[in-house]
Amino acid sequence: VSPDRAGRLRDIDVKILKKVGQYIRGEIPSPFLFGHPGFKTEASSVYNNQWYDHAPEFLFDCNRQTGWGPTNTIGWVQLDLGKPAIISRVILDEGDLDRIRGFEAQVQSGTEWKTVATGTRVGPKREVKFAPVIVQVFRLVITKATAIPGLWEIEVAE
Repeated sequence: VSPDRAGRLRDIDVKILKKVGQYIRGEIPSPFLFGHPGFKTEASSVYNNQWYDHAPEFLFDCNRQTGWGPTNTIGWVQLDLGKPAIISRVILDEGDLDRIRGFEAQVQSGTEWKTVATGTRVGPKREVKFAPVIVQVFRLVITKATAIPGLWEIEVAE
């Protein structure tokens, strides 16, 4: 993997996904850097339509000062990796908000969504493991919250 002139990663090898979970945040750059042309994010909504502050891309920028939140107490955010990769865990970071009370981790299989894990509370650095799957699109669905939730980071790894 090598950066282009703007400092963005050009080609992401699936093997780097293994390394993400093996290092302390900040030691190596995340393969999901903000602005990287190899991935796309989408969300059901953005808190108060504040894309400059709460865009879904901020979940993958390795910065706990930025994040995403929906307009309501439920919503979803998804990551398209740009090409298939093997994933078996996700790390969710809600910080100290403690508002999420139900969530589903989903992967796209054709035109269908398959739930690979469910949970209740998230809090800071919640690791969710599941059987390895080859996936290009990952989605986190917040199904229940005590108030409008906010997430600071999501890490997807093998």
